[in-house]
Amino acid sequence: MTIRQRKVIKELVEYGGTMSSAMRKAGYSDAMIKNPQKVTKSKGFKEILEIMGINDNALAKTLKEGLEAVKIVKLRNTYTAIPDFSTRHKFLETTLELKGYIGRNSKPNLDNVNVVFVNNIPRPSFDKKTVKQLEK
Repeated sequence: MTIRQRKVIKELVEYGGTMSSAMRKAGYSDAMIKNPQKVTKSKGFKEILEIMGINDNALAKTLKEGLEAVKIVKLRNTYTAIPDFSTRHKFLETTLELKGYIGRNSKPNLDNVNVVFVNNIPRPSFDKKTVKQLEK
């Protein structure tokens, strides 16, 4: 693991922000910043994430919690937990991106997909003459 990789992770964990800004602050070149996967897929980067406890199990737990997010609202004189659909949606998008179902590099998984035709009757195209005939 390199010093730059450590700086990137420290920057991401302590200050948040984007991968590109963390890489820039760590001193990576513009060419590397445009291809962050060269850093994120490196053995050293994966090792430091594992040491910090950011592994597949932790991500799965966090994603599960996000998919079950609730918010507390006041209804009449009591507080009630209701589903927080906007937060759940964000976590769902993140999960789908991680699994490769959506996003720039996603490829649809067509295994075990059945196409069902609900209505294979062609729809008529209506012109003015047809509409006048239907009105009568």
